Amino acid sequence: MHGFDERYDLVPQWASVKRGIYERMEAGAKDCLKARAATSCNYRIRVSYSDLTTLTPDTSTTDVQVDTEAHPAQSIQLTIPNRALDNSE
Repeated sequence: MHGFDERYDLVPQWASVKRGIYERMEAGAKDCLKARAATSCNYRIRVSYSDLTTLTPDTSTTDVQVDTEAHPAQSIQLTIPNRALDNSE
């Protein structure tokens, strides 16, 4: 019920990131795909680790590119720090 621990979670994120900014970004991308009749979509996530021994990434960079019949391909890139975020972030 509470999700996997770090041993099984491939890209562990702070709860304030996973349930905050990242969730809103994913929901926005999904809404865009549904509302705009997308003809293609590219979705890439890159994670960065501070060293070779850490299990938790420092940042994740997400690139979303949506192409629709009405508009040429548009890209959004979002780099999110993987730490506790406050409401101002």
